[in-house]
Amino acid sequence: MTNLFDETVTILERYDKTIADIEYIGTLETKINTHKALELMKKTNYDDGFGSQEIADNLMIRGNGFVMTRGEYDGSEWWDYMQTDTSLPQVERDVKSFEANIGWESLEEINGLEDTKND
Repeated sequence: MTNLFDETVTILERYDKTIADIEYIGTLETKINTHKALELMKKTNYDDGFGSQEIADNLMIRGNGFVMTRGEYDGSEWWDYMQTDTSLPQVERDVKSFEANIGWESLEEINGLEDTKND
């Protein structure tokens, strides 16, 4: 079993963020009181393995420079973290396609840029 609060904290820590960085918990249509949402997350345990999805698929967290949304595949679920801070260094690269050749490929893999990610 996975605890939703612990899972959230772990993802935040991976990206040097904390609960204090959270600005919004909810969906595109519903805002939840952050304190109440965190308390409910502490009480929420779920099976993150394959089977059926157990956590609302549109749950999201917006924070200082990031957005987290629920990811899911065949019932296995997790938080997807996306940095939104546009002041991060960005390297312009020549991209020719967004389409995966064999599926489950990153933009860098599709365009042969995996060796230049850290340029």
